[in-house]
Amino acid sequence: MDYPIYPESSVAITTYYKDPDYPKKYGTHYGIDLAYQNKHYKGIKYIYAIFDGEVTEVVNPEDPAKLKWLNIRHKINGKTVISRYFHFSKISVGKGAKVSKGDIIGIEGKSGEATGSHLELQYWIVPDDYQYHAGDTKKYAVNPCEHIYLGDGQTVVHDPKGEVRPMPTYIEIPLPEGSTFNCVKDNTLYYRSSPERKKDNKFGLLPVGSYTAVATVENEGYTWCKFFIPNSSIERYAAVYKDISYISEPTDYKKLYEEELAKNKALEEKNAALLAENIVLTTELGKANESLEEIKGAIKTLIKYGG
Repeated sequence: MDYPIYPESSVAITTYYKDPDYPKKYGTHYGIDLAYQNKHYKGIKYIYAIFDGEVTEVVNPEDPAKLKWLNIRHKINGKTVISRYFHFSKISVGKGAKVSKGDIIGIEGKSGEATGSHLELQYWIVPDDYQYHAGDTKKYAVNPCEHIYLGDGQTVVHDPKGEVRPMPTYIEIPLPEGSTFNCVKDNTLYYRSSPERKKDNKFGLLPVGSYTAVATVENEGYTWCKFFIPNSSIERYAAVYKDISYISEPTDYKKLYEEELAKNKALEEKNAALLAENIVLTTELGKANESLEEIKGAIKTLIKYGG
């Protein structure tokens, strides 16, 4: 699987997703703010695309008095995602542009209502046929920190809550659609933010039930399952333990049919080969019987005439 990266080379989070310290007059904060600039920082802070995709909205790119922002639509490991970027000082891509992960899309700024230069990043997970609507933030926005990682050369300079994660060293193997992660022993298995036994990534104990499973990971000597929390687009991980949890995949009837068809074809070919061999053996047997009858006839003649 491929993973999105942070949109800046020096990652500094000043406001978190649904941050309780965010000013109430602005409502709920559905993204993360990246803004930290210490006295040693000089130069331009470029904004990067977090993943490959297409720019679908660009708003106020030339108006110095208004909020500059854009959306990029992605397909990330089978899911449709919209990444949203706000408060540019300059936008360097246009609507319809195809971008790759790490491409520069603009420069950090303070356009719109902002107390200082920063980038607000939102991460929406949406249906495949989704058409963007501004009022859907609450419905589709999730915590970006749970879906993006540090890319090559990126560093963390400010993250008081420790939510920034390094790029995974493990590989996720997608499961067939319709797979489930099943917990059979109540409240004995922790579900986590990553497939690792870190103390700070536990989110609670998993109740008995079947959950939509999307991938497996081999890490730290365990098989982990990535699954969805019920009634949510949030993904978590839990380990597969004997007598506590297991993964079940849907029956692939097409695969079974193809396997049985291949078996039948092999049997037919074997039967045809045996039939051909039987014909050869029958022919040889017929010739042998003819020879035997000739010998018998010769013996009778010898006996009769005393040869």
